Amino acid sequence: MSFKNHFGLDIGSTSIKVVQLSKEGNKFKLSTFGQFPTPKATDVNVADSDIATISETVKKLIKDCRINTNLVAVALPETQVYTRVIELPTMNEAELTAALKFQVEQYVPLPADEISVKHTLLAGQNLRKDGKMSVLIVASPNYLINRYLSIVQACGLELMAVDTETLCSARALVGSDSNSPTTLLVNIGASGSDFAVITKGELTASRTINTGGIALTRAVATELGLETLQAEEYKNTYGMDPNQLSGSVAKAMAPVMDLILAELKRVLLTVSNSNPADDLLVKRIVISGGSALIPGMVSYLAQQLSAEVIVGNPFAQIERSPSQIAAIGESSVIFTNAVGLALKEI
Repeated sequence: MSFKNHFGLDIGSTSIKVVQLSKEGNKFKLSTFGQFPTPKATDVNVADSDIATISETVKKLIKDCRINTNLVAVALPETQVYTRVIELPTMNEAELTAALKFQVEQYVPLPADEISVKHTLLAGQNLRKDGKMSVLIVASPNYLINRYLSIVQACGLELMAVDTETLCSARALVGSDSNSPTTLLVNIGASGSDFAVITKGELTASRTINTGGIALTRAVATELGLETLQAEEYKNTYGMDPNQLSGSVAKAMAPVMDLILAELKRVLLTVSNSNPADDLLVKRIVISGGSALIPGMVSYLAQQLSAEVIVGNPFAQIERSPSQIAAIGESSVIFTNAVGLALKEI
């Protein structure tokens, strides 16, 4: 694979982000980055009518950030795609293609002619000791791919690659280092939360639930009798800190956090049961998404899970100027998907 001059475009529920990198040898350098709020009452994942509005916003963002290439990589939202790691007996490519057809039918609730399916052999395509192989399957609805392609074309861009948010997060926050400790990535986005286990630099398990930042805001608004905008401010100001406002905001969000925690613990238990070897157990939990910045979130999760929890920094291994570092500030984690796309090689 090789690195091409392109940029990453992340169209989120609340904001649209772009990141462009350059590469010298094995080092990456930040060329430019930026974000605009996603136009209100638009959702390209739901309505074709929103494509024009979002395209105009993307074009303005590209111009303001001085992106100097028309080659782009985009990410499909995890809540709209179907990602799964399965285990199969060792077989050749023809046998695998036939087997995957039946596997996809079991967990994708869409007709075969309405989806695009990609698969990748994990563990370096090496035979495992148990005589099986791990296969990553990603199934995407064609209508969703076409919507993103329409945006790219409306902006006069050329599509280099389509990825998923989980794979972007893994690339940006962990990388492909086979010596890195087993990591559980938890992306608490606006409309959903994604969970991904990265073992020896490869994705080995993933799950998604439709519970995220919007649900947290709604819980605060309902419990404290606030308008949505004010509830959002309370969430971002007081968060899960039990010492703020007598812990009222944290208590309001607790039922929603319980849902996220339950799924998180389920993933940890699955990893523990299937990988008894100590070097394959989860050693750290890295959180991302806008809700990762909620005050008290890290300490709350660490206490509930009795584990090391850190906020991911997608720019950690990327060279940046002092002005870029200052401009990004503490919001680096929200650029995770865009950075993961900008790092993609083909």
